[in-house]
Amino acid sequence: MKKRKLAIILLSLLMALPMMLPMPSPLEADNWADKISKHTLTNGIRVFIYERPTSPTVSLYIGIRVGAVDDEEGRTGAAHFLEHLLFKGTANIGSWDFAKEQELLAQIIAVGEEIDSQRAKGAKADKGLIATASEELNRLIREHSRYYRSGELARIYAENGAQDLNAYTSKDITVYLVSLPKDKIDLWARLEAERMSAPIFREFYAERDVVAQERLQRTEGLPEGRLNELLGAIAFLSHPYRRPTIGWKDDIEALNHVYMQRHFRNFYTPENTFITVVGDVQGDEVMALLEEHFGKIPPRETSRRRIVEEPPPAGERRAELLLDANEQIIIGFPKPTLPHRDNIVFEAIEAILAEGRSSRLHRRLVESENPLAQGVSATNGYPGIRYDNLFCIHATPLQGCSLAEVEKAIYAELARLQDEDIAEMELRKIKNQKRFSLLNRLASNEGLASLISFYATATGDTAYLATYLQELEKVTAADIKRVARSYFRESNRIVATIRKR
Repeated sequence: MKKRKLAIILLSLLMALPMMLPMPSPLEADNWADKISKHTLTNGIRVFIYERPTSPTVSLYIGIRVGAVDDEEGRTGAAHFLEHLLFKGTANIGSWDFAKEQELLAQIIAVGEEIDSQRAKGAKADKGLIATASEELNRLIREHSRYYRSGELARIYAENGAQDLNAYTSKDITVYLVSLPKDKIDLWARLEAERMSAPIFREFYAERDVVAQERLQRTEGLPEGRLNELLGAIAFLSHPYRRPTIGWKDDIEALNHVYMQRHFRNFYTPENTFITVVGDVQGDEVMALLEEHFGKIPPRETSRRRIVEEPPPAGERRAELLLDANEQIIIGFPKPTLPHRDNIVFEAIEAILAEGRSSRLHRRLVESENPLAQGVSATNGYPGIRYDNLFCIHATPLQGCSLAEVEKAIYAELARLQDEDIAEMELRKIKNQKRFSLLNRLASNEGLASLISFYATATGDTAYLATYLQELEKVTAADIKRVARSYFRESNRIVATIRKR
């Protein structure tokens, strides 16, 4: 009995902890959102600068508003593959003899497309021609390698003190990032303006094979990857959020040089580009530098495709994978994206249900006297935020516990949100958790730059990020109950599971 009382006391202290923790003070005192200066270059590139002289470094992000949602049907994976290709250098970055290189690249493309054309015929393909052309392609590739230096961009950055050189592609956007000593920003501007305007797609076929292998390892070879693809396929029947960011296998193998050049021209335009600079810089000096280098990129129209609106579900949708793997369940509920008022309420619900060990689902499924799950999480805004999306709950049952038991327990917690008013202390706790988490992330140049870049690129501005905490503060117990009743309905439910074969 004493142990039980002690456990209850400890749990109460744990729940109240976020209210007692000190908030990160520098950003809070600075009124940080007001310090983001916004500019537009003469060609339309939008720039977001945050001057922070805390260390002699700068984090630099370039966001392009193009992601898997912009891929054409039958050309999935193009945005992600393009991200890979933009690390292959330019005429000036990586080439020993670009005139000779151009000749060989043209020959490589011609032979490569001949091979692709034959393979597209399937059973009718001329295997002899493919074999002969493949030998020629390998010969040309070997000769071409004499005229360029692979990985030159990364080498230059490494020699100049770069940290975290990377890129990522999501459903919504593509982002290129690096952190550098502040006196290297001119080097960054020269390198990036060149690769963002005139990249050379070297190692095209080898890199396409890398992407295909990445899909095999990270999606087809992982139960979680296959489950996420299944969820997308049944949650979005018409909207392109249903397509995987990495692309379908057959589509990846069919991406050719001509199409990738067109995809680059269509979306890597100044008006579709967002630059974020956070660190020890002077805004006016940065703008002069950006105008000098990025401002030279000629403006051109972005080729936007019409995005089909997803109709609301007319009933529960379920799908199941039979695998030799741990059983898992993802439950998704379609919902509006930001700036819809309900989106911020879902941010609060995410924390109530699954943020931290004191969250409701964690206590019920993982930390209870009769645990049901190895782990549980919740995500608001899956798989992207440019369009209406899902609120998702993911759980992995403990061995010996069934998917049905876990699913039932999750629905019981959702019913509590629908039927009971959340206590003020719990609501205060989750708001403080969200506040602490955000301000803690903003404490570093990289964290602040990544958030500014993400929201600026995906939405066109930083208004949502700037007002996030204020809007979260306005969420009430009545809001949570209303949203739970509106969206957590059986007819609005998408369920994807892995069942052990």
